[in-house]
Amino acid sequence: MAVPAFTFEFEGGKVEFSATIVAGKLIFSYETILTDPDVRIDLNGFFLDFGGDGGSVKSVGSIANNMNGGNNDGYDFGKVLGSVGGNDEDNRAGSFEIDLSKFSFPVGTDLTDVAAVLAGADAGLRATSFGPDGELSLKLVDDYTPPVDDHFPELEQNISNVLFYFKDKGEPTDTDANGDGYILIKIDDVPDAASDDLDDWYGDVLAFLKSEKLIDDDDELLGVAIKGGGGPGGSNDAEFFELDGDTDADPFPAGFGTINPGGNADVALIDESILYADIF
Repeated sequence: MAVPAFTFEFEGGKVEFSATIVAGKLIFSYETILTDPDVRIDLNGFFLDFGGDGGSVKSVGSIANNMNGGNNDGYDFGKVLGSVGGNDEDNRAGSFEIDLSKFSFPVGTDLTDVAAVLAGADAGLRATSFGPDGELSLKLVDDYTPPVDDHFPELEQNISNVLFYFKDKGEPTDTDANGDGYILIKIDDVPDAASDDLDDWYGDVLAFLKSEKLIDDDDELLGVAIKGGGGPGGSNDAEFFELDGDTDADPFPAGFGTINPGGNADVALIDESILYADIF
């Protein structure tokens, strides 16, 4: 599953890069989020320095597509995203992959783990046609920061069950029983003894789902709905939480706003139901 990797902020918006690793390939996907509709931007080049110790790559595609002044240490990898000064459509989103076998990493690095591969890395982003008139250029840099594992609050009451929401982005799987393009997996009968902070055990659930081939690396985890049961706070309706590094509740994904996995869920939307005891 793709996880946040780099965020390049500029006046009027930002570009977010997420990453996953599949079969020895580091796969980046990126999208531009504009907060000012009058701002234009055309992404031209992405640069990556594994370990943050500099490299030989100074430009990519052409000598004009460079990070001179943004990072003079050089990079290990460069990728052309658009065209500098071209008349084609602005490049704002896309994906590409990096063959990790072509690079050296410290002995013991887990090449299946994004956080391990990008530890200490920094990245650069070259953009042109920026601004309301499209006459400016940008050279943006960002250091890799591992995602903070604090996405869910600690409930006052015991967790009754949770519902994982995945977007099926890879090959269609049998898990998507209703063929709607989403995979909803319910973890039921969570015991009172289980931690009431889902941060403590959601990773184990994901590992189990992968091992059972219910999800794959391409599937995107949109978030998790948590239903509180008994305990000091009594029961409550389910609340949805994205994996965004804060513990505030978020809106349910579009089309699923009425789901309550605690009893009145539309069971036709739930693709798989697993007992907590079958995982732990």
